[in-house]
Amino acid sequence: RDCWRKGVASSAVSRQGGASDRQHLGAKYAFAATTLSLVLLRLMRSWCQTGDKWLYLPDISAWMAADSQNLIRAFTAIMCLLGLSILFVVKFSHRSIPFWNAMILAPGVFVVYLARAALKSLYMPSFLTFMHTDDGYVESHIIYAIFVLILIATCVLGVGRVLHIWSGIAVRAGGLQSFYCAYLLLIALLARPQNLAVVLVLAVQHILFASSVWPSLRSWQVAVTCVWMGFAGHFMQGNSNALSRVDLTAGFVGMRDFVPVRTFFLITLSCWSSLLLWLIAGFDHVARRRHGNHKRHQPYSEAINQTEMLSDSDSFEHDPVSGFLSVVVVYFMSIATVAALVTTAMRQHIMVWTVFSPKLLFATSQSIHILCLVSAMWISRWMAGP
Repeated sequence: RDCWRKGVASSAVSRQGGASDRQHLGAKYAFAATTLSLVLLRLMRSWCQTGDKWLYLPDISAWMAADSQNLIRAFTAIMCLLGLSILFVVKFSHRSIPFWNAMILAPGVFVVYLARAALKSLYMPSFLTFMHTDDGYVESHIIYAIFVLILIATCVLGVGRVLHIWSGIAVRAGGLQSFYCAYLLLIALLARPQNLAVVLVLAVQHILFASSVWPSLRSWQVAVTCVWMGFAGHFMQGNSNALSRVDLTAGFVGMRDFVPVRTFFLITLSCWSSLLLWLIAGFDHVARRRHGNHKRHQPYSEAINQTEMLSDSDSFEHDPVSGFLSVVVVYFMSIATVAALVTTAMRQHIMVWTVFSPKLLFATSQSIHILCLVSAMWISRWMAGP
């Protein structure tokens, strides 16, 4: 009996030691992930120096866009597209996206390179010249078809969940994450070739935040970080509050004629890609938290999840999805309201058409697009059920 008691005591101590080791490992991983995120933020800040205060500083993206850097730009694009392909495979290995999505998304990065090479934006080796068209029409429309196909599949999965055709786990696993990956692939096509590194960094930051930062935050805090990081990524892509910095070429990638509606959607998806991607990633995290299956995808954040258990006791966290979406709506509506009030108050100012009016236009455009995205998220929340 004494031996049995000693064995039970030793096993309990070993379990406590194992839990302590896992917590220590989780804390180390969280620190490393946060540090890497800050390093990537600083690197991307030098990638595109936006704003009048930093116009005189050289940009990495401007240096790479020079004609003399064709090989370096092509090599960087290949490495970034390869990184996106690995990301799609990893998401499939973690059962975040189904097999058929991974099979069309992973090779899709090669089609993106062919499309950009056909548009003379990237270097094309002579032995691959037979694989692309002259204007990139076919290659670009393959990516557009993949995006539309996965979008339709996501909607069908949601409708099937409402009609109880299949389980909610299948909807979540094959729905939002698949659309997120398809959107990444589309942005890789629409972005300037020298900004492919920004697209890859955004995807890496989403993984780091979802695994190390967000588990310790409440849903409204996750929403605030998504908005802040979304704005940071927006400016890192070379955008600003000036209309002249909007990349209009994104609306004509692989197009042979001008269709206003199609061009508008492509420019919109490209211009606000950072905000939309961050909000989609944050919404997916709080949705997994709501359904209780997010810990399976975060094996290194066990120590942080204990803090999350404390946040779940708050009444505001009984429905984290509603809290997340409410904060996003209030945030952007507040920005648009303040911009409208300031523009109205400064309507007699000499700089009203160069400073205040463009800011109001951007704030209004942001609010409209974010409200459309939030509406879609509310619908998906309703489809997921209680």
